[in-house]
Amino acid sequence: ASSNSSLEQLFTYDVIANAWDTTAPVISGMSLDKPSYRLTQDPNVVITINEDNTASTVTANWNAATESSSGVWTYTFAQWGVVGIYSIIVQATDGSWNVSAYTINYSVVTDDATDTTAPVISSMSLDKPSYRLTQDPNVIITINEDNTASTVTANWNAATESSSGVWTYTFAQWGVIGTYSIIVQATDGSWNITTQTITYTVVANTDTTAPTLTFNPTSLSAQYTQSAIAAASLTVTANEGGTLYVNGVSQWAIASWAVTTITLWTGVGSYSYNVKVIDASSNESLEQSFTYEVVANAWDTTAPTLIFNPTSLNAQYTQSAIAAASLTVTANETGTLYINGVSQWAIASWAVTTITLWTWLWAYNYLVKVVDWSGNSSLEYSFTYEVIANSAGDTTAPTVTSFTPIGGSTSVSISTTPTITFSETMNSSSITGSSVLLKKVSDGSIVTGTVSYDSGTHTVTITPTSSLSYTTQYYIVATTAVQDSSNNALASEYHGSAFTTQTEDAPVITSLYASNLVDISMTLNWITDITADTAQYKIKLKNGTYGSWITLSSGQSITGLTANKTYVVQVKFTKGANIVTDTLEFKTAKTSSGIEIHSIDRISTSGPTVGGTYANGYHFRFYVTANDLTEIELQFKFANRTNGATTMATADNTLLRVTENGTNDYSTGTTLTLADTYTTLSSDISAIDSDSNLWGRQFYVDLFYKIPSGAAGVYSTTYGIITQ
Repeated sequence: ASSNSSLEQLFTYDVIANAWDTTAPVISGMSLDKPSYRLTQDPNVVITINEDNTASTVTANWNAATESSSGVWTYTFAQWGVVGIYSIIVQATDGSWNVSAYTINYSVVTDDATDTTAPVISSMSLDKPSYRLTQDPNVIITINEDNTASTVTANWNAATESSSGVWTYTFAQWGVIGTYSIIVQATDGSWNITTQTITYTVVANTDTTAPTLTFNPTSLSAQYTQSAIAAASLTVTANEGGTLYVNGVSQWAIASWAVTTITLWTGVGSYSYNVKVIDASSNESLEQSFTYEVVANAWDTTAPTLIFNPTSLNAQYTQSAIAAASLTVTANETGTLYINGVSQWAIASWAVTTITLWTWLWAYNYLVKVVDWSGNSSLEYSFTYEVIANSAGDTTAPTVTSFTPIGGSTSVSISTTPTITFSETMNSSSITGSSVLLKKVSDGSIVTGTVSYDSGTHTVTITPTSSLSYTTQYYIVATTAVQDSSNNALASEYHGSAFTTQTEDAPVITSLYASNLVDISMTLNWITDITADTAQYKIKLKNGTYGSWITLSSGQSITGLTANKTYVVQVKFTKGANIVTDTLEFKTAKTSSGIEIHSIDRISTSGPTVGGTYANGYHFRFYVTANDLTEIELQFKFANRTNGATTMATADNTLLRVTENGTNDYSTGTTLTLADTYTTLSSDISAIDSDSNLWGRQFYVDLFYKIPSGAAGVYSTTYGIITQ
């Protein structure tokens, strides 16, 4: 700066050219992916070139190859498509443009003999025996073939091969009651095609029960102030899932028994809410009406009151101490926080709000108040403190005093949150996910999670993001990045002794039962308390031999059974090394169609009165099974009663009712008005079944008959029952 000059030093050097590289790359080997290539069946050639890792480019017939690993290059191209022998010229070039060139030949030969054998479809199955109109929206078809097909389609849509020779396809059913065809085609690599057809049936929904709603509260007040409506609430709970509607507009889906909050408008005005729920089967609940009015609040002239924690600050703090200090304020109503006359942020009623304390070396004064929404100001409170430098006396490194789980512990819960406790107050900013760790003993991998620090107990808690692995050892690590409040680091990295987590529980089978049980198939249903790693089943005739284990899916359809036979099915579930099994015995139906009359019982015990009513006439009860679940309309015919030449007509004298468990009530029902002609007794019996554990649909038909005047005598008749 004073213009004084140093001695000047001289440096001299010379730059010369590199020695020129004249050594070409060495190609140590070349290979083809096939010994020869069939005319149309092997359209592409793959060549692999190995060199001494000095080449910068490699070409095959002047086309760039790709370096797949150090010194290994590959190139794929289309063969000539004419029978003969052809050359591939390979060149390897280094960065000094030195070139090595080699030649390799490949042969094109005639195609193999043409394949004319089509794939064999051995079986096809559906996931359900029939599909309810809106309750079963999707159909899953499974196709088994002899593992020669390259593609399988269902109604010209591609199926997915889930395992060798097993294909599945899921699609939406038509949504209209009826029977529909699925055309399945299996095609092999030579375009040989096999076609088969399977049908599925769409039936009416079985659910006809409307949802019921529970509201809390059951009614609203006629009038609310703006403050009061902000604290009011209205919830609805439905006994089944569905869609919530408010004033005829769909809002959102609600789950069964879930408490759902309905937003109440808070502006000044009158409001009306009409609330209902429609379930998945389009059954509609009763609509509930809620009406209320919102009026303006009365003018608020009351100032907020404040609570501080602590109520005062120390006059002086070191830099380490102020970092651990805190100051919170709680107001008894909503408003805006002011510090030293400057608005900070809105605070909610009774919410604990933290005020940031400055930590630089200085003297500070905080004037704190809250102004509510009506402009009322609380008293202003003063907090004064000074920050001074840390004492230079603390140079002692912190130590670890304890940790959990204790080293050597076994059967530790996989949900554990390990802790590590230090000998003194720590610098919380040094406690991070990279300075305090949980590691797996087997490979040293770090468990993902979060860490938190409690300054009162000097304890760090590690909370893993997900459960730990079963029967696995872990240990805690604290690195030298961890510091105390005086910024003294751990003297060395700390490793806690390892602990071992619990052994995985075995699954418990809580339910195992058959449904959709007919003459040749059934659905196997099961529930376990935890999700198993694998689920399998095998089946046999009661006195027969089990077949092989088969993968088990929820709602497993088992087909190919024989009518009127007793079977035993065994299930097996695994979880880790744990295995649990159970068996279920069931009997198939005698037939898949038709009506079975199990009994006809006379219910009335006294003799009938001629010219009387249904109350003192005949009462008979038919116990019936309808085996075809797709037929839901029940018809009955009852011929005129005859006694020689005398006929007692059924018209206006015979009343019938169909119920799940039988009835003595003749106040309603179907009166037969035609002799010996089928009349619809019920248009839909799909929801009636007195014993769901048996195949088919069980129900009762009660027949009430009043004896006309002048009709005394002994009569005979015929009857018929059908479903369609």
